[in-house]
Amino acid sequence: MRILSHARFLPLYIFLFCTSFLSYGSAHYRGATLPKVSIRASSLGAFSTKTTIDLNKKTLEQPKTLKDALNEQSSVNFSQMGGLGSPSTISVRGGNPNHTRVMVNGMRVNDPSSPDGAFNTAGVLPQSFDRVTLEKGAQTAYGTDALAGALTAELNKGEGDFHHTAQAMAGSYGAQMGSYRIKGQYNRFHANAGFAGLKTQGFVTKPPYLRQFPRDNLKDKSQTVNFNSRLDGDVGERTILTLFNRYEDASNFFGNTFETNPFWRADGKKSQHVMRLNHSHDVSVFEEKKGQMTHSLVVGHYETSSKNRNAFAPFGNGYQYDGQRTLFAYRPEGGGDAFKIKGAFEYEEDRLKAYILGITRDRISKEKSHTIGAMVAPSYRFNLPNSQAFTVSGSLRRDHHSSFKGITTYSYSGVYESPVKTEISASYATAYKAPSLVQLFPIGGASVANPLLRPERASNIQYGIAQPFLEMFRAEVVYFKSNIRQLITSESLPLTKWTYVNRSRAKMSGIESSLKWKRNGLGAFVSHTYVYTQDCSLGKSLKKRPRNVISTGISYDRDPWKAGVNWVYKGKGYDADPVASQKGDPLASQKIIRGKPAKTVDAYASYQVNKNVNALLRIENLFNYRNEDPLGYEKSGFGIYGGVKVEI
Repeated sequence: MRILSHARFLPLYIFLFCTSFLSYGSAHYRGATLPKVSIRASSLGAFSTKTTIDLNKKTLEQPKTLKDALNEQSSVNFSQMGGLGSPSTISVRGGNPNHTRVMVNGMRVNDPSSPDGAFNTAGVLPQSFDRVTLEKGAQTAYGTDALAGALTAELNKGEGDFHHTAQAMAGSYGAQMGSYRIKGQYNRFHANAGFAGLKTQGFVTKPPYLRQFPRDNLKDKSQTVNFNSRLDGDVGERTILTLFNRYEDASNFFGNTFETNPFWRADGKKSQHVMRLNHSHDVSVFEEKKGQMTHSLVVGHYETSSKNRNAFAPFGNGYQYDGQRTLFAYRPEGGGDAFKIKGAFEYEEDRLKAYILGITRDRISKEKSHTIGAMVAPSYRFNLPNSQAFTVSGSLRRDHHSSFKGITTYSYSGVYESPVKTEISASYATAYKAPSLVQLFPIGGASVANPLLRPERASNIQYGIAQPFLEMFRAEVVYFKSNIRQLITSESLPLTKWTYVNRSRAKMSGIESSLKWKRNGLGAFVSHTYVYTQDCSLGKSLKKRPRNVISTGISYDRDPWKAGVNWVYKGKGYDADPVASQKGDPLASQKIIRGKPAKTVDAYASYQVNKNVNALLRIENLFNYRNEDPLGYEKSGFGIYGGVKVEI
């Protein structure tokens, strides 16, 4: 009876009860006896909070940044401190930006040199990847950082004859974008490589009521370059060697809106090299005769370098932070038609070097940490009588971090599918986030390290139901609730310094609902997300979280035309008072005010001139709404962009 009192077991009890009741009820009603349960191949049910987006199709909508490509997803909020090249972060379901784990080429790329370990999405151009996958809710299997969700960007394996894709675009605010990619196969050699670049003259990002200094009227110009490649070699009948390489260079002039120096700029560079060796073989699983296991050995190296400095050294100093991450991993995966299992054994090491920039560059700190982790995640699918199915899955992970004791996380979930294709899901998961190197060790500057920080811990519960009907509609509703203990936040100190502390607890809960319709090339969708957040130690809402987000759109896709219009509304949320920040108030971060709603309407169209050429058009902020998102940072007004995409 004591176990029943724990709320985290509630999803399991509900599913066991519902499955038993519905299975028995259907058979009893028909006067039939229950036949032997059969099992067949399937994924984890059609209903999932995991969404994969094909960026090759998205290029016809001309998204300039990752934000444009994901703007329609529910419970996803981007916060950008300025124009296109300014620092941008992604939040999922009300979590902090550093509660979303970002992975590229199978390796975590959350910035080891960032103060909080968040990933800056501004430098990622959607033309650099083939697909991105978004997973919402705590993700136990991945380890650190996935308290609120995970985002994965990937390149596909080159297949078929070699072909070339080039795209060019120009438009408002001096924006210029170009990309090129070559993809294909020659005998046992597969290649997929390309580059993309974006340059913009920017716009004045500071609202009129905050402009006091010469810098406040300057445009926020930026430029970004990406290079990505994937090379695969079939070294054996079932053995594949894959090499991933990635390079990113981004610069943003006047990157700090509240910096009065007119020569200030921010630069960031990232590089990644990953080698993966895959070997697969047949196996027998339980009563099943055929199955397959794939064993992956992964070695990766990731480097970041960020500078916040004066463009001309004699006018002042700045700081440079260089981060490195090394990964060694063994990841088996496979199973039979019904039983599937994933595993991992991983070693990950982070390093950080800090420098002060002036006439010379002087190192002021050198720190490192490491994590050793192991994970197992099985799943099993049952076919029940009367076209019903039930899938259960779970995961268990154990990590040891060099700065604190071992930590264990786990999850379990179930998906029930009814005879009328109704899908009901429930899950419970735990996750953690380790403090960053900047938070744990002294690196100079205004921040003061706290070596006593504990990892943040999260528990997440969610229930969902989805129902397709009339072969053209699909409705979904998901309820989620997360609790985060030992939340790490900044705290002001005398002499304009700050440190990091573990607060007691924060909680987030909400409802995601959506309705989609698609028929004969026409489509429409509407989605609504309600998120309630609270910092339990202060009794206030978490900052930069709009409570209500509504998005809707219509699309047309019949050769040779593809077109659509999307409308996004972000309701009121709470944020720090930008006027207090402007005045240099040391308590500005604690002065919270309620912001104004933000809304925008975007439209796109493409016309297929011939089998190789598409003409592209994109209009942003069609009605020229004046938005601040977040407070103190104006968004761009009306913008129009045109381009062409060529495939040979």
